[in-house]
Amino acid sequence: MGRKKKQIVLEESEHSSLLHNSKYHPKAEVREKCQAILLNHSGLSQKDVARHLRVSEVSICHWMKTWKESGLAG
Repeated sequence: MGRKKKQIVLEESEHSSLLHNSKYHPKAEVREKCQAILLNHSGLSQKDVARHLRVSEVSICHWMKTWKESGLAG
């Protein structure tokens, strides 16, 4: 048995904010985190997002957890 796929579901306003921040936020780390959440929302697994962005899967898991707890403020 495999693990259950963890996917973030976004509201339209969240999606718009993340899309904007993924392109225009002055900090590269924030742009990268926004991209990760958007990629997961679009259907990529955390493992695939990590591969795509060339970061560790642990980082992706942490970013997703922070998003679920705090949203954009996190």
